[in-house]
Amino acid sequence: MKEYVVEDVSFESTVKDAKESKSKGIYKIDPNAKRRIEILLGLYKEEKHVTFNNVTYTLQTLSLKETKEIFSHMGKLGAITNPVYDSEFQKLTLARGIKEIEGIDFSNYIGVEEYPADVQVSFKEQVINDMDVSVISHLMKEWASFSKEHDEKYTIKNEDTLQEVVEDIKK
Repeated sequence: MKEYVVEDVSFESTVKDAKESKSKGIYKIDPNAKRRIEILLGLYKEEKHVTFNNVTYTLQTLSLKETKEIFSHMGKLGAITNPVYDSEFQKLTLARGIKEIEGIDFSNYIGVEEYPADVQVSFKEQVINDMDVSVISHLMKEWASFSKEHDEKYTIKNEDTLQEVVEDIKK
């Protein structure tokens, strides 16, 4: 017979745990402050839903690692400043920037979820290559606009914003 233990989650035990943590120098971070820290450290990806031709795509911001992968690949092609390679840049960006199609994870949607991440990206790039140019163009415009909004929203622009962040973290 299994034995179950019910944890005491009363207000008193919560206060006691908080005092013990504080005495050990461990502080719980407010969820809003935690989210802000994640954003500032680049650990948070924002999402946007875009519908085109009755298909809903979920776009996401990219991590620094993903951005480096794109520019590394473009650099190998000697294509960073060459407009002839715009379609290559779009393919690489959307392969990483499309999170879901019709609410299904992109990797699951194309059936490659069991492969390593780099192989999944290669398959996604092939799928992007086969998409209609109008879909790629629309998604890329939406992703670029969304990415710019994200950067502007979470960049510390002045001393007041910096102080606001510091106060959020102190809470």
